[in-house]
Amino acid sequence: ALVVLVDLAAEDARVQQNKLASLGRLTASIAHEVRNPLSSIRQATELLADARSDEERGELIPIILRQSERINSLIEGILDVARRPQVKPARIDLAQWLKEFTELNRMDWAANEVQWQVEPVQSGCALVFDVSHLWQIMDNLVGNALRHGRSTDGMVRLRLSCQFIEPGWVELSVCDAGAGLIPATHATLFEPFFTTHAEGVGLGLYISRELSLANGAQLSADLLDLANSGANQGTCFRLRAPQAPALTAD
Repeated sequence: ALVVLVDLAAEDARVQQNKLASLGRLTASIAHEVRNPLSSIRQATELLADARSDEERGELIPIILRQSERINSLIEGILDVARRPQVKPARIDLAQWLKEFTELNRMDWAANEVQWQVEPVQSGCALVFDVSHLWQIMDNLVGNALRHGRSTDGMVRLRLSCQFIEPGWVELSVCDAGAGLIPATHATLFEPFFTTHAEGVGLGLYISRELSLANGAQLSADLLDLANSGANQGTCFRLRAPQAPALTAD
């Protein structure tokens, strides 16, 4: 018989060292993300002290407010990451849910020059998911499209769909027709604090992926025509989740 001896103390030390290294990287990232808006607030405050007209003050005060809100959003995002998601799975009929989702966002999308299309949902397209988590994920994905998915004419063309991809699995897609992703962006898309938006904190997609995993689902982004053009025409986020069992008559 083969006997394998494991030094538990050494293994515990290795695990603890990895945790400390991860904590160090997270702390450095947080410090970096807070320093930038804090620097803007300090500069604007110094200029505000010397401002001699209402016009000057009117330009500086919004800067302070925006950067303060950015720090607040960062803190809220970090707290969301720190909390272990409490999953309350429920059966969600996606035809009905997508109808409600688009109705609630209709006015905001129209104001932001969004054209949207919900593709016909296949019968029985339902998943098992925490309802509040699904709302948060979809809000993040659509918000990402509004920031990064505009076409050259300034419009956001949004396409929502649901389909069966394999036995036992449902795929919910959010696609836009913007400039698309590049390989370097795709590689770090779901990493915390990664953003290409000037006022973003880079936690929306990371939190969406964590919520997806907590619900036994997978969140990914498509790269299309990459070999030919170097960037796809549009981005498609796909949430793959367990299919809900069919309803049975009592």
